[in-house]
Amino acid sequence: MGQVDRDHSSNDPALMCVDDEANVLSSLLRVFDGEGYRVLLASNGEDALSVLERQEVAIVLTDLNMPGMSGIELLKHVKTKSPLAVRMMLTAEADLEAAMQAINYGEVFRFIVKPWCEPELKNAVAQAFNLYHVCAENQRLTELTLEQNKLLEDWNSRLKEEVKKQTASILDKNQELEGLYRQLEGNFVDTIKTFAALLDMHDPETCSHSRRVTRASRFIADKLGIEGEELRTLEIAAMLHDVGKIGIPDTILRKPPYALTRIEKEILQKHPVLGENCVQSITRLCDAGRLIRHHHEHFAGGGYPDRISGEVIPLGSRIIAVADAFDRELHPQGQGHEVSVREALKQMRSQTGSLFDPRVVNALIPFVYEESNKANGSVEVGIPISSLKVGMVLTRNVVTGSGILLIAKGETLTPVYVERIKNYARIDPSMAKLYIYQRMNNADDGPEGDNVLLEVEKDG
Repeated sequence: MGQVDRDHSSNDPALMCVDDEANVLSSLLRVFDGEGYRVLLASNGEDALSVLERQEVAIVLTDLNMPGMSGIELLKHVKTKSPLAVRMMLTAEADLEAAMQAINYGEVFRFIVKPWCEPELKNAVAQAFNLYHVCAENQRLTELTLEQNKLLEDWNSRLKEEVKKQTASILDKNQELEGLYRQLEGNFVDTIKTFAALLDMHDPETCSHSRRVTRASRFIADKLGIEGEELRTLEIAAMLHDVGKIGIPDTILRKPPYALTRIEKEILQKHPVLGENCVQSITRLCDAGRLIRHHHEHFAGGGYPDRISGEVIPLGSRIIAVADAFDRELHPQGQGHEVSVREALKQMRSQTGSLFDPRVVNALIPFVYEESNKANGSVEVGIPISSLKVGMVLTRNVVTGSGILLIAKGETLTPVYVERIKNYARIDPSMAKLYIYQRMNNADDGPEGDNVLLEVEKDG
Protein backbone atom coordinates (compact mmCIF):
# COMPACT_ATOMS: atom_id res chain seq x y z
CA MET A 1 0.00 0.00 0.00
CA GLY A 2 1.44 3.40 -1.00
CA GLN A 3 0.35 6.98 -0.66
CA VAL A 4 1.32 10.37 -2.17
CA ASP A 5 0.00 13.42 -0.28
CA ARG A 6 2.07 16.34 -1.64
CA ASP A 7 0.68 19.46 0.05
CA HIS A 8 -2.70 17.87 0.69
CA SER A 9 -4.47 17.22 3.96
CA SER A 10 -5.18 13.59 4.74
CA ASN A 11 -8.84 14.63 4.84
CA ASP A 12 -8.85 15.83 1.22
CA PRO A 13 -10.74 13.53 -1.19
CA ALA A 14 -8.23 11.26 -2.95
CA LEU A 15 -7.74 9.30 -6.14
CA MET A 16 -7.15 5.62 -5.27
CA CYS A 17 -5.49 3.41 -7.90
CA VAL A 18 -5.86 -0.37 -7.45
CA ASP A 19 -3.80 -2.89 -9.44
CA ASP A 20 -1.93 -6.07 -8.59
CA GLU A 21 0.99 -5.07 -10.85
CA ALA A 22 3.49 -2.75 -9.18
CA ASN A 23 4.70 -1.34 -12.49
CA VAL A 24 1.15 -0.29 -13.42
CA LEU A 25 0.74 1.52 -10.09
CA SER A 26 4.09 3.24 -10.63
CA SER A 27 3.00 4.33 -14.11
CA LEU A 28 -0.29 5.70 -12.79
CA LEU A 29 1.58 7.57 -10.07
CA ARG A 30 3.77 9.19 -12.73
CA VAL A 31 0.72 10.12 -14.84
CA PHE A 32 -0.91 12.01 -11.99
CA ASP A 33 2.26 13.48 -10.52
CA GLY A 34 1.87 17.24 -10.57
CA GLU A 35 -1.86 17.13 -11.32
CA GLY A 36 -2.74 18.37 -7.84
CA TYR A 37 -4.39 15.17 -6.61
CA ARG A 38 -3.80 13.20 -3.45
CA VAL A 39 -3.02 9.71 -4.82
CA LEU A 40 -3.45 6.46 -2.86
CA LEU A 41 -2.22 3.08 -4.11
CA ALA A 42 -3.53 -0.41 -3.33
CA SER A 43 -2.35 -3.75 -4.72
CA ASN A 44 -5.60 -5.65 -4.14
CA GLY A 45 -9.29 -5.20 -3.36
CA GLU A 46 -8.99 -5.99 0.35
CA ASP A 47 -6.40 -3.26 0.89
CA ALA A 48 -8.54 -0.81 -1.07
CA LEU A 49 -11.61 -1.48 1.09
CA SER A 50 -9.48 -1.07 4.20
CA VAL A 51 -8.47 2.41 2.98
CA LEU A 52 -12.12 3.32 2.40
CA GLU A 53 -12.83 2.60 6.05
CA ARG A 54 -10.29 5.25 7.12
CA GLN A 55 -10.19 7.93 4.43
CA GLU A 56 -12.46 9.82 2.06
CA VAL A 57 -11.85 8.71 -1.52
CA ALA A 58 -13.29 10.66 -4.46
CA ILE A 59 -12.29 8.25 -7.27
CA VAL A 60 -11.54 4.52 -7.34
CA LEU A 61 -9.62 3.52 -10.47
CA THR A 62 -9.23 -0.27 -10.44
CA ASP A 63 -7.94 -3.02 -12.67
CA LEU A 64 -10.55 -5.58 -13.83
CA ASN A 65 -8.65 -8.83 -13.33
CA MET A 66 -6.82 -9.22 -10.02
CA PRO A 67 -6.09 -12.23 -7.80
CA GLY A 68 -8.71 -12.72 -5.12
CA MET A 69 -11.27 -9.94 -5.34
CA SER A 70 -11.88 -8.83 -8.94
CA GLY A 71 -12.29 -5.22 -9.97
CA ILE A 72 -16.04 -5.71 -10.50
CA GLU A 73 -16.44 -7.16 -6.99
CA LEU A 74 -14.40 -4.31 -5.54
CA LEU A 75 -16.55 -1.66 -7.20
CA LYS A 76 -19.72 -3.37 -5.94
CA HIS A 77 -18.35 -2.99 -2.39
CA VAL A 78 -17.26 0.61 -3.10
CA LYS A 79 -20.77 1.45 -4.28
CA THR A 80 -22.12 0.26 -0.91
CA LYS A 81 -19.41 1.62 1.38
CA SER A 82 -18.75 4.93 -0.37
CA PRO A 83 -21.62 5.68 -2.79
CA LEU A 84 -20.30 9.16 -3.65
CA ALA A 85 -16.96 7.78 -4.89
CA VAL A 86 -16.74 7.85 -8.70
CA ARG A 87 -15.93 4.36 -9.99
CA MET A 88 -13.62 3.79 -13.00
CA MET A 89 -12.40 0.54 -14.57
CA LEU A 90 -8.93 -0.03 -16.04
CA THR A 91 -8.14 -3.25 -17.90
CA ALA A 92 -5.97 -4.70 -20.60
CA GLU A 93 -8.94 -6.58 -22.03
CA ALA A 94 -11.25 -4.73 -24.41
CA ASP A 95 -13.99 -7.11 -23.36
CA LEU A 96 -17.57 -5.89 -23.97
CA GLU A 97 -19.12 -8.40 -21.56
CA ALA A 98 -16.74 -7.36 -18.77
CA ALA A 99 -17.52 -3.72 -19.45
CA MET A 100 -21.27 -4.42 -19.26
CA GLN A 101 -20.84 -6.27 -15.96
CA ALA A 102 -18.78 -3.41 -14.56
CA ILE A 103 -21.41 -0.88 -15.59
CA ASN A 104 -24.38 -2.98 -14.41
CA TYR A 105 -22.99 -4.06 -11.04
CA GLY A 106 -20.56 -1.29 -10.18
CA GLU A 107 -22.10 1.67 -12.05
CA VAL A 108 -18.77 2.52 -13.62
CA PHE A 109 -18.26 6.13 -14.76
CA ARG A 110 -15.59 5.28 -17.35
CA PHE A 111 -14.11 2.07 -18.82
CA ILE A 112 -10.48 2.62 -19.93
CA VAL A 113 -8.40 0.06 -21.85
CA LYS A 114 -4.68 -0.53 -21.31
CA PRO A 115 -2.42 0.77 -22.66
CA TRP A 116 -4.14 4.06 -21.92
CA CYS A 117 -3.87 7.38 -23.72
CA GLU A 118 -2.39 9.67 -21.05
CA PRO A 119 -4.31 12.88 -21.99
CA GLU A 120 -7.54 10.91 -22.23
CA LEU A 121 -6.93 9.29 -18.82
CA LYS A 122 -6.11 12.66 -17.22
CA ASN A 123 -9.20 14.24 -18.73
CA ALA A 124 -11.40 11.36 -17.56
CA VAL A 125 -10.08 11.66 -14.00
CA ALA A 126 -10.54 15.46 -14.06
CA GLN A 127 -14.17 14.96 -15.12
CA ALA A 128 -14.60 12.34 -12.41
CA PHE A 129 -13.37 14.80 -9.75
CA ASN A 130 -15.80 17.41 -11.06
CA LEU A 131 -18.60 14.85 -10.89
CA TYR A 132 -17.62 13.87 -7.33
CA HIS A 133 -17.63 17.47 -6.09
CA VAL A 134 -20.98 18.21 -7.76
CA CYS A 135 -22.53 15.05 -6.27
CA ALA A 136 -21.10 15.85 -2.83
CA GLU A 137 -22.56 19.35 -2.99
CA ASN A 138 -25.86 17.95 -4.21
CA GLN A 139 -25.94 15.58 -1.24
CA ARG A 140 -25.23 18.45 1.15
CA LEU A 141 -28.02 20.53 -0.35
CA THR A 142 -30.37 17.54 -0.31
CA GLU A 143 -29.68 16.92 3.38
CA LEU A 144 -30.21 20.61 4.09
CA THR A 145 -33.48 20.53 2.15
CA LEU A 146 -34.67 17.47 4.08
CA GLU A 147 -33.94 19.23 7.35
CA GLN A 148 -35.82 22.31 6.21
CA ASN A 149 -38.66 20.15 4.91
CA LYS A 150 -38.88 18.60 8.38
CA LEU A 151 -39.20 22.09 9.82
CA LEU A 152 -41.97 22.81 7.32
CA GLU A 153 -43.72 19.58 8.29
CA ASP A 154 -43.58 20.64 11.93
CA TRP A 155 -45.13 23.95 11.00
CA ASN A 156 -47.92 22.17 9.10
CA SER A 157 -48.68 20.02 12.15
CA ARG A 158 -48.93 23.09 14.34
CA LEU A 159 -51.18 24.76 11.80
CA LYS A 160 -53.59 21.81 11.85
CA GLU A 161 -53.95 22.19 15.59
CA GLU A 162 -54.31 25.91 15.30
CA VAL A 163 -57.12 25.57 12.74
CA LYS A 164 -59.28 23.96 15.42
CA LYS A 165 -58.76 26.93 17.72
CA GLN A 166 -58.71 29.88 15.39
CA THR A 167 -59.76 29.64 11.75
CA ALA A 168 -58.77 33.22 11.07
CA SER A 169 -55.07 32.44 11.66
CA ILE A 170 -54.85 29.96 8.75
CA LEU A 171 -54.21 32.62 6.15
CA ASP A 172 -51.38 34.20 8.15
CA LYS A 173 -49.68 30.86 8.73
CA ASN A 174 -49.95 29.88 5.05
CA GLN A 175 -48.36 33.18 4.09
CA GLU A 176 -45.55 32.45 6.52
CA LEU A 177 -45.00 29.03 4.94
CA GLU A 178 -45.01 30.54 1.48
CA GLY A 179 -42.35 32.98 2.65
CA LEU A 180 -40.20 30.11 3.88
CA TYR A 181 -40.60 28.35 0.55
CA ARG A 182 -39.61 31.48 -1.34
CA GLN A 183 -36.61 31.79 0.93
CA LEU A 184 -35.58 28.22 0.07
CA GLU A 185 -35.97 29.03 -3.60
CA GLY A 186 -33.96 32.21 -3.09
CA ASN A 187 -31.21 30.30 -1.31
CA PHE A 188 -30.97 27.88 -4.21
CA VAL A 189 -30.67 30.72 -6.72
CA ASP A 190 -28.17 32.51 -4.45
CA THR A 191 -26.01 29.39 -4.47
CA ILE A 192 -26.06 29.30 -8.27
CA LYS A 193 -25.25 33.04 -8.48
CA THR A 194 -22.38 32.70 -6.01
CA PHE A 195 -21.01 29.79 -8.03
CA ALA A 196 -21.22 31.92 -11.17
CA ALA A 197 -19.32 34.70 -9.40
CA LEU A 198 -16.62 32.20 -8.47
CA LEU A 199 -16.40 31.21 -12.14
CA ASP A 200 -15.76 34.84 -13.03
CA MET A 201 -13.07 35.01 -10.34
CA HIS A 202 -11.52 31.85 -11.83
CA ASP A 203 -11.08 33.70 -15.12
CA PRO A 204 -10.42 37.43 -14.36
CA GLU A 205 -10.27 38.27 -18.08
CA THR A 206 -14.03 37.62 -18.26
CA CYS A 207 -14.93 39.22 -14.91
CA SER A 208 -18.72 39.72 -14.55
CA HIS A 209 -19.27 37.96 -17.88
CA SER A 210 -21.74 35.40 -16.45
CA ARG A 211 -23.78 38.12 -14.75
CA ARG A 212 -24.02 40.20 -17.91
CA VAL A 213 -24.95 37.20 -20.06
CA THR A 214 -27.68 36.25 -17.57
CA ARG A 215 -29.16 39.75 -17.58
CA ALA A 216 -29.18 39.91 -21.39
CA SER A 217 -30.64 36.39 -21.67
CA ARG A 218 -33.44 37.29 -19.25
CA PHE A 219 -34.29 40.41 -21.29
CA ILE A 220 -34.36 38.47 -24.59
CA ALA A 221 -36.48 35.72 -23.03
CA ASP A 222 -39.03 38.30 -21.88
CA LYS A 223 -39.24 39.73 -25.40
CA LEU A 224 -39.82 36.21 -26.78
CA GLY A 225 -42.52 35.39 -24.23
CA ILE A 226 -40.57 32.86 -22.17
CA GLU A 227 -41.73 32.65 -18.55
CA GLY A 228 -42.19 30.38 -15.53
CA GLU A 229 -39.98 27.36 -15.04
CA GLU A 230 -38.60 27.65 -18.59
CA LEU A 231 -37.32 31.15 -17.76
CA ARG A 232 -35.82 29.96 -14.45
CA THR A 233 -34.00 27.15 -16.27
CA LEU A 234 -32.66 29.62 -18.84
CA GLU A 235 -31.39 31.96 -16.11
CA ILE A 236 -29.55 29.14 -14.34
CA ALA A 237 -28.04 27.89 -17.60
CA ALA A 238 -26.91 31.42 -18.49
CA MET A 239 -25.27 31.88 -15.09
CA LEU A 240 -23.44 28.55 -15.42
CA HIS A 241 -22.89 28.43 -19.19
CA ASP A 242 -19.09 28.52 -18.74
CA VAL A 243 -18.93 26.13 -15.76
CA GLY A 244 -17.13 23.56 -17.94
CA LYS A 245 -14.17 25.93 -18.25
CA ILE A 246 -13.17 24.94 -14.74
CA GLY A 247 -11.81 21.79 -16.37
CA ILE A 248 -9.84 23.76 -19.02
CA PRO A 249 -6.21 24.77 -18.27
CA ASP A 250 -5.77 28.44 -17.33
CA THR A 251 -3.09 28.83 -20.00
CA ILE A 252 -5.76 28.21 -22.64
CA LEU A 253 -8.46 30.35 -21.01
CA ARG A 254 -6.11 33.32 -20.75
CA LYS A 255 -5.35 33.31 -24.50
CA PRO A 256 -7.45 35.40 -26.90
CA PRO A 257 -9.27 33.23 -29.49
CA TYR A 258 -7.01 34.23 -32.36
CA ALA A 259 -3.88 33.05 -30.47
CA LEU A 260 -5.12 29.49 -29.81
CA THR A 261 -3.54 26.54 -31.59
CA ARG A 262 -5.72 23.89 -33.24
CA ILE A 263 -5.25 21.52 -30.31
CA GLU A 264 -6.00 24.27 -27.79
CA LYS A 265 -9.19 25.12 -29.68
CA GLU A 266 -10.25 21.47 -29.55
CA ILE A 267 -9.66 21.39 -25.79
CA LEU A 268 -11.56 24.65 -25.27
CA GLN A 269 -14.48 23.38 -27.36
CA LYS A 270 -15.01 20.57 -24.87
CA HIS A 271 -16.25 23.00 -22.20
CA PRO A 272 -19.98 22.84 -23.13
CA VAL A 273 -19.97 19.05 -22.66
CA LEU A 274 -17.91 19.35 -19.46
CA GLY A 275 -20.42 21.92 -18.23
CA GLU A 276 -23.34 19.61 -18.92
CA ASN A 277 -21.55 16.79 -17.10
CA CYS A 278 -20.99 19.06 -14.09
CA VAL A 279 -24.68 19.81 -13.57
CA GLN A 280 -26.56 16.81 -14.97
CA SER A 281 -26.21 14.74 -11.79
CA ILE A 282 -28.44 17.33 -10.05
CA THR A 283 -31.95 16.43 -11.23
CA ARG A 284 -33.20 19.99 -11.06
CA LEU A 285 -30.37 21.18 -13.34
CA CYS A 286 -30.67 18.54 -16.08
CA ASP A 287 -32.65 20.86 -18.39
CA ALA A 288 -30.16 23.66 -17.72
CA GLY A 289 -27.35 21.23 -18.59
CA ARG A 290 -28.92 20.63 -22.01
CA LEU A 291 -28.95 24.39 -22.70
CA ILE A 292 -25.31 24.64 -21.58
CA ARG A 293 -24.29 21.81 -23.93
CA HIS A 294 -25.68 23.52 -27.05
CA HIS A 295 -24.88 27.21 -26.48
CA HIS A 296 -22.02 27.09 -29.04
CA GLU A 297 -24.03 25.48 -31.85
CA HIS A 298 -24.43 27.61 -34.99
CA PHE A 299 -27.87 28.46 -36.37
CA ALA A 300 -26.78 27.42 -39.87
CA GLY A 301 -24.84 24.40 -38.57
CA GLY A 302 -21.15 23.75 -38.07
CA GLY A 303 -20.97 24.65 -34.38
CA TYR A 304 -20.01 22.37 -31.51
CA PRO A 305 -20.27 19.91 -29.85
CA ASP A 306 -23.07 18.22 -31.90
CA ARG A 307 -23.15 20.39 -35.07
CA ILE A 308 -26.95 20.73 -34.94
CA SER A 309 -28.72 23.69 -36.52
CA GLY A 310 -31.86 25.81 -36.69
CA GLU A 311 -34.85 24.96 -34.51
CA VAL A 312 -33.16 21.73 -33.42
CA ILE A 313 -30.97 23.88 -31.16
CA PRO A 314 -32.94 24.57 -27.94
CA LEU A 315 -34.27 28.12 -27.89
CA GLY A 316 -32.58 28.73 -24.53
CA SER A 317 -29.22 27.75 -26.05
CA ARG A 318 -29.78 30.12 -28.98
CA ILE A 319 -30.54 32.94 -26.54
CA ILE A 320 -27.42 32.27 -24.44
CA ALA A 321 -25.33 32.08 -27.63
CA VAL A 322 -26.41 35.59 -28.67
CA ALA A 323 -26.00 37.08 -25.17
CA ASP A 324 -22.60 35.40 -24.74
CA ALA A 325 -21.27 36.47 -28.13
CA PHE A 326 -22.48 40.07 -27.75
CA ASP A 327 -20.81 40.42 -24.36
CA ARG A 328 -17.55 39.04 -25.74
CA GLU A 329 -17.78 41.50 -28.64
CA LEU A 330 -18.17 44.36 -26.15
CA HIS A 331 -15.34 43.09 -23.93
CA PRO A 332 -12.83 41.40 -26.27
CA GLN A 333 -10.35 39.23 -24.38
CA GLY A 334 -6.70 40.15 -24.63
CA GLN A 335 -7.20 43.56 -26.34
CA GLY A 336 -7.15 45.70 -23.20
CA HIS A 337 -10.14 47.83 -24.24
CA GLU A 338 -13.88 47.63 -24.86
CA VAL A 339 -15.43 48.26 -28.28
CA SER A 340 -18.45 50.48 -28.87
CA VAL A 341 -22.01 49.20 -28.80
CA ARG A 342 -22.36 50.17 -32.45
CA GLU A 343 -19.34 48.07 -33.46
CA ALA A 344 -20.53 45.11 -31.39
CA LEU A 345 -24.03 45.24 -32.90
CA LYS A 346 -22.60 45.53 -36.40
CA GLN A 347 -20.53 42.38 -35.85
CA MET A 348 -23.53 40.49 -34.45
CA ARG A 349 -25.71 41.45 -37.39
CA SER A 350 -23.05 40.31 -39.85
CA GLN A 351 -23.30 36.82 -38.32
CA THR A 352 -27.10 36.71 -38.03
CA GLY A 353 -28.52 33.75 -39.89
CA SER A 354 -25.17 31.96 -39.95
CA LEU A 355 -24.13 31.81 -36.28
CA PHE A 356 -27.21 33.30 -34.63
CA ASP A 357 -31.01 33.02 -34.80
CA PRO A 358 -32.27 36.28 -36.41
CA ARG A 359 -35.31 36.36 -34.11
CA VAL A 360 -33.06 36.26 -31.03
CA VAL A 361 -30.71 38.97 -32.35
CA ASN A 362 -33.70 41.24 -33.01
CA ALA A 363 -34.84 40.73 -29.40
CA LEU A 364 -31.35 41.71 -28.18
CA ILE A 365 -31.33 45.14 -29.86
CA PRO A 366 -33.69 46.97 -27.42
CA PHE A 367 -31.69 45.54 -24.51
CA VAL A 368 -28.50 47.03 -25.92
CA TYR A 369 -29.96 50.51 -26.20
CA GLU A 370 -31.62 50.28 -22.79
CA GLU A 371 -28.32 49.31 -21.12
CA SER A 372 -26.47 52.04 -23.02
CA ASN A 373 -28.94 54.68 -21.83
CA LYS A 374 -28.63 53.53 -18.21
CA ALA A 375 -24.86 54.06 -18.23
CA ASN A 376 -25.01 57.72 -19.40
CA GLY A 377 -25.20 60.86 -17.24
CA SER A 378 -24.48 59.47 -13.75
CA VAL A 379 -22.61 60.93 -10.80
CA GLU A 380 -21.19 59.15 -7.77
CA VAL A 381 -22.60 59.88 -4.31
CA GLY A 382 -21.28 58.38 -1.07
CA ILE A 383 -23.84 57.00 1.42
CA PRO A 384 -23.65 54.88 4.59
CA ILE A 385 -24.84 51.27 4.61
CA SER A 386 -27.78 52.36 6.74
CA SER A 387 -29.15 54.09 3.61
CA LEU A 388 -29.31 50.90 1.54
CA LYS A 389 -32.57 50.50 -0.35
CA VAL A 390 -34.19 47.54 -2.07
CA GLY A 391 -33.79 47.84 -5.85
CA MET A 392 -30.25 49.26 -5.89
CA VAL A 393 -27.81 47.43 -8.14
CA LEU A 394 -24.36 46.31 -7.01
CA THR A 395 -21.44 47.30 -9.22
CA ARG A 396 -18.80 45.50 -7.17
CA ASN A 397 -18.61 42.21 -5.30
CA VAL A 398 -19.60 42.64 -1.66
CA VAL A 399 -16.72 41.06 0.27
CA THR A 400 -16.13 40.90 4.04
CA GLY A 401 -12.86 41.95 5.62
CA SER A 402 -11.85 38.29 5.78
CA GLY A 403 -12.39 37.85 2.03
CA ILE A 404 -15.77 36.07 2.09
CA LEU A 405 -17.97 36.83 -0.94
CA LEU A 406 -21.42 37.92 0.28
CA ILE A 407 -23.11 39.08 -2.92
CA ALA A 408 -21.84 39.23 -6.50
CA LYS A 409 -21.70 42.52 -8.35
CA GLY A 410 -24.56 43.25 -10.71
CA GLU A 411 -27.18 41.84 -8.35
CA THR A 412 -30.29 43.87 -7.59
CA LEU A 413 -30.70 44.27 -3.84
CA THR A 414 -33.58 42.30 -2.34
CA PRO A 415 -34.75 42.60 1.29
CA VAL A 416 -32.67 39.50 2.09
CA TYR A 417 -29.54 41.06 0.53
CA VAL A 418 -30.00 44.36 2.38
CA GLU A 419 -30.40 42.57 5.70
CA ARG A 420 -27.35 40.40 4.99
CA ILE A 421 -25.12 43.42 4.28
CA LYS A 422 -26.34 45.28 7.36
CA ASN A 423 -25.79 42.24 9.60
CA TYR A 424 -22.17 41.82 8.44
CA ALA A 425 -21.56 45.55 8.68
CA ARG A 426 -22.42 45.41 12.40
CA ILE A 427 -19.47 43.09 13.04
CA ASP A 428 -17.18 44.21 10.22
CA PRO A 429 -16.38 47.98 10.37
CA SER A 430 -14.46 47.75 7.08
CA MET A 431 -17.81 47.60 5.26
CA ALA A 432 -18.98 51.00 6.56
CA LYS A 433 -18.42 52.92 3.31
CA LEU A 434 -20.38 52.60 0.07
CA TYR A 435 -21.17 54.61 -3.05
CA ILE A 436 -24.17 55.07 -5.33
CA TYR A 437 -24.44 56.50 -8.84
CA GLN A 438 -27.34 58.80 -9.64
CA ARG A 439 -28.41 60.42 -12.88
CA MET A 440 -27.20 64.02 -13.17
CA ASN A 441 -30.50 65.10 -14.75
CA ASN A 442 -32.34 63.77 -11.71
CA ALA A 443 -29.94 64.87 -8.97
CA ASP A 444 -32.67 66.26 -6.72
CA ASP A 445 -34.12 62.81 -6.18
CA GLY A 446 -31.30 61.93 -3.78
CA PRO A 447 -29.92 58.42 -3.28
CA GLU A 448 -33.36 56.90 -3.85
CA GLY A 449 -33.82 58.24 -7.40
CA ASP A 450 -34.12 56.23 -10.63
CA ASN A 451 -31.29 54.08 -11.98
CA VAL A 452 -29.38 53.84 -8.68
CA LEU A 453 -26.18 51.84 -8.99
CA LEU A 454 -24.43 50.82 -5.82
CA GLU A 455 -20.91 49.74 -5.05
CA VAL A 456 -19.58 48.72 -1.67
CA GLU A 457 -15.89 48.95 -0.81
CA LYS A 458 -13.76 48.56 2.30
CA ASP A 459 -12.41 51.52 4.27
CA GLY A 460 -8.70 52.23 4.20
